[in-house]
Amino acid sequence: MEKKYVLRIYQLLLAILLINPLLGQFVSNTTILRFCELLCLIYALYCVYRLFVIRKLVGYHGYLRGLLFLLFVISVEIVIRAQWPSSIKEVLLNIISPSQFLIYILPFLILFLPNGRYFDDILSFFYKASLFVIPLWLININNLVYIGTFEGEAIGALLPFFSAFLLGLLSRLSSKRQGYVTFLIWFVFFILMILNARRNVSFSLALYALIAYVVTVFSNIKRNPIKYFLIVVFSFFMLVTIQINMDKMTSGVFNNMAQRATLDTRSGVEELFFLDFFNSPIEDWIFGRGMNGGYLQKVVNESTGEVSDTRSVIETGYLNMILKGGLLYVLIILLIMFYTISKGIKTKRKEYIYITIILSTYLIDLYTTNPVCIYSVRSIIFWFIISVLNQVVISNNVYMFRRKE
Repeated sequence: MEKKYVLRIYQLLLAILLINPLLGQFVSNTTILRFCELLCLIYALYCVYRLFVIRKLVGYHGYLRGLLFLLFVISVEIVIRAQWPSSIKEVLLNIISPSQFLIYILPFLILFLPNGRYFDDILSFFYKASLFVIPLWLININNLVYIGTFEGEAIGALLPFFSAFLLGLLSRLSSKRQGYVTFLIWFVFFILMILNARRNVSFSLALYALIAYVVTVFSNIKRNPIKYFLIVVFSFFMLVTIQINMDKMTSGVFNNMAQRATLDTRSGVEELFFLDFFNSPIEDWIFGRGMNGGYLQKVVNESTGEVSDTRSVIETGYLNMILKGGLLYVLIILLIMFYTISKGIKTKRKEYIYITIILSTYLIDLYTTNPVCIYSVRSIIFWFIISVLNQVVISNNVYMFRRKE
């Protein structure tokens, strides 16, 4: 029963991500789609409640417990301070919006699940979830390369980040074939992002692969030194070959990425953010402006042509957290991250070392992108890692799952 509810919650979280991009291809009525997303969220909350009733949720203690309590308080404060619309329909839309209520309840849907106990089962689910990107790519095959916009990146709902995450955990999958499929999905998405000139996503995908490569080689080189020495030598010659042919590559297929490599598209947006906040009360810096708060910037809705003077999301994750919950929110998230990383670096199993390093990359990604502040595959992975690393304790080199009985 416990395992059933845990996996069901992840299935429902995935369904919320997929309903619009997958079913939206066949159902034109958006009200039906939003209603299905809302039902998935309600059902996920019910499953968490059932785990609470049968006393299977994780109980944290000490410093982390205090941090999670503060996270809950600031999350409630962010939601309450939102400018909620009077229309019930608009309220429900706000609840299932990826950047509004949903992202602030997500930590409490994941953190207290016994993820440590079902680590392999959840990884297996991540693999199965990543496969949904294949029909999404096939349905939108003519739009996979969409230069100059986010369209190409959005196709597939970032599901390949499950594959990128699993690159360092291939030994935990049930077969080598799953490992090959995982690598293939990552590789195809990586190439697509380069062709689409999506610099931040390409960087993150490459970084995940590099971390997986280093951790795998160093953890296995003692077992089979000749094999992994040859792998390192082959990798070195591959890098040299790429470097020698870099000019040809950047002037040909990857020309768009080369042109955008040094293009600054972020400073102007950030300057508008700081210009607005520097002329705002100190309370905005400390507590933010609430769930749907925004800053002064002219925005044009491409679908309707409507012009607004306020932008409710900024691409820089740290600034987006300040926008919604202020410096207090940023501080709490960072303290949770640093505490979790400090636990992870003390482990000796390569799986935990790997996910600890992946968690550390979010410190970079929160400047370049918005992986925690918007509901997506990346935010699910973020809270999953934090949950797992805090549910294992070291005792005589045995990793024990800590839970509240």
